[in-house]
Amino acid sequence: LQEDNLYTLYASWEDEACMVALLSDISVSLLDSPEAPVLNPIVENPTCAGEAFISVENAQEGVVYYLITEDVSQAEDVYARTGLPIVWDAAFVNNHPELQEVFLQVVAFNETTGCRVGSDLFRIEVLDAPGDFELESDGTAVTRDVPLVKCSNSPFDLRIPVSEDGVLYRLYRHSASGGVDRLATLEGNGAEISFSSVTQWPEGDYYVEATFASSGCVGSVAEFAIQLLYSPHHFVPLVLNYTDGLLVVEEKVLNATYTLYFNGEAHPLASIQVSELTDEVAWEVGESGTYYVTAQSPAGCIDESNTITISDITLPVAEYSLVDQVLEYCSGDAGGIDVVLTGTTAGAYYELVKLDDPDNPEVIQIKKGITGVDSLVFNGVEGTHKYSIWVDGSDEDFIIDTDDKTFVVTENTTPSSFLLSRGGAVNSHEITLTGSEEGVWYWLIRNGNFDFEEMPLVGTDSILNFGTVNKPGHYFVIAFGEGGCEAEMEGMANIYQSELVAVNDTLYLSPDDLVGTLDLAENDQFSFIEGLDRYSKDGDANLSFRIVEPAKSGAEASLDELSGMLSYSKLPSFYGEDFLEYRIENQDVPGRESGIGRVVIMVGNKDFNENQSFLLPNAFSPNGDGINDRFVISGLGETEESTLEVFNRWGTIVYRSQGKQYDNSWDGTSNVGAMVSIGKELPNGVYFYVYSVKKNVNGSIQTRNYSGYVELRR
Repeated sequence: LQEDNLYTLYASWEDEACMVALLSDISVSLLDSPEAPVLNPIVENPTCAGEAFISVENAQEGVVYYLITEDVSQAEDVYARTGLPIVWDAAFVNNHPELQEVFLQVVAFNETTGCRVGSDLFRIEVLDAPGDFELESDGTAVTRDVPLVKCSNSPFDLRIPVSEDGVLYRLYRHSASGGVDRLATLEGNGAEISFSSVTQWPEGDYYVEATFASSGCVGSVAEFAIQLLYSPHHFVPLVLNYTDGLLVVEEKVLNATYTLYFNGEAHPLASIQVSELTDEVAWEVGESGTYYVTAQSPAGCIDESNTITISDITLPVAEYSLVDQVLEYCSGDAGGIDVVLTGTTAGAYYELVKLDDPDNPEVIQIKKGITGVDSLVFNGVEGTHKYSIWVDGSDEDFIIDTDDKTFVVTENTTPSSFLLSRGGAVNSHEITLTGSEEGVWYWLIRNGNFDFEEMPLVGTDSILNFGTVNKPGHYFVIAFGEGGCEAEMEGMANIYQSELVAVNDTLYLSPDDLVGTLDLAENDQFSFIEGLDRYSKDGDANLSFRIVEPAKSGAEASLDELSGMLSYSKLPSFYGEDFLEYRIENQDVPGRESGIGRVVIMVGNKDFNENQSFLLPNAFSPNGDGINDRFVISGLGETEESTLEVFNRWGTIVYRSQGKQYDNSWDGTSNVGAMVSIGKELPNGVYFYVYSVKKNVNGSIQTRNYSGYVELRR
């Protein structure tokens, strides 16, 4: 049908005998239709996994392209693409395995006109590709990020610990010209494979590529780099020469370390490090055998020299002996003792050999005889071990007064240190040591000298007691063990003619006083040693006064540390007896300190005189509970005479103290009077008392009378 023509539609019988016009003047309008999709050639051929993609070569703007499988209709398709270019890339195809190995079609659809056209059916055939693999060298993983560092003359081992069947592993190196050199190809077998056939590994960048032999598909690629460290003699040959008993390395390399080998093992002669090119690298040898030298760089790369075989070396002939010396020392000495060998020969090598195990002699030191000197010293020889001295590997010429030509260096044990007790006063303090060792002798040293009047004590593996000391001085202890080894014990005991004494004292407060002071040093000073113990208010004292037990009443008390002046502030409502405890310590002399001194504080409600107050109770409770059961007058101290008389409210006497002094024994019972039976408990109530006392005050007898009321409450 042509767009510019008019058409009529007829209906007729099969024989066309009769025809009827159904529609006339029919015109045709043509709609835009997209071009049939032309696809990239890769969909027509097998491709490797990860490489297959689909693209529309003649894609048009404004057309929707659908990728349709056999089982998916256009309405259900989820793979639509719009815009240019139209591509389903390799990653998309690889992530949608349902698109592989099935028939597909790309349909172009014009959404405006509804016209659509499809491509020919096609399939994506995917070939297998190798899996990932790892590289190892000497058991360590080889990675792109960490270059492999190797010595230029050392072998290099590159392995694939787990290979894949049917995969070819090709080793490549990037050449200096920018190309790539293939070095080796290995075929995987499911096990470990090695590039051992490659002997040259120059510095540079390398990679290994995995390819399936059957499909040619390339898998992962492992990249790595090699950095070379050159051995010391990479550019200068390491040559060993032998002349007149000397093995010499002629061409030396700075900072290299040279080691001599004899019959395949490291020679006991010390290795030589070249710190300056003028350093000599030579060894004087005295044994027949095979020698070679290795040179090692600071980085650990090693070169090996030629081998030299020496025969018919003449040993020096002489007799060598130990000088007359004591071959023992104390364990406290650092590094053993020095062993002196006499009669040595210049140029000969002398070996100090340990023979604790005769079947496995151990060379400890090697010394070389010096021209003009006929002796040498082996320094710091340790005990307790058996030794011999070999001359160039033989003990034949060694002279010593033992049949087996050996000698023993003995290490005697230095006594262990224990702690000495601190000091005290003459005739009252025992000096002790916290421990001892059996068989060790312990001397008590006074003022730096042995006191030979006192015999030493022998250790018992327990505490030692030197007893009570009867001489003042500074004492310490020295212990003597086996072989005369000695050690001074820790600590010093300072013994003085007298010891510090904190004297008990009493502080009186009158009824109206809230604060009282007391000079403790006034009584304590009689125990001080002149020049040793100092107290002062000026700051040059070495005695320290300190409270160790505070006042029991809760009162505030302070003690001047240097002068010993005590200040006591009582609680306003408190009357009675209080106390605190203190101690004195000499800060300059460890261990010189007093015992505990007690200060009794008497806060009275009655004054005897201006210097003393005492307490007369205003109540007591004689109920047998052991608390305040008697009428006790406290704080008055010793009296010449004292009497107590008690009267009831009718003025009848009910109690009178017996004897010359009232002994604080009234327990609330009657002992006199006509109205109350003697021995009977008095009833609760208030009683009137009269207390008379005579007291010696500074040689003068003074009499005082006191009266008042006391409540008896059971």
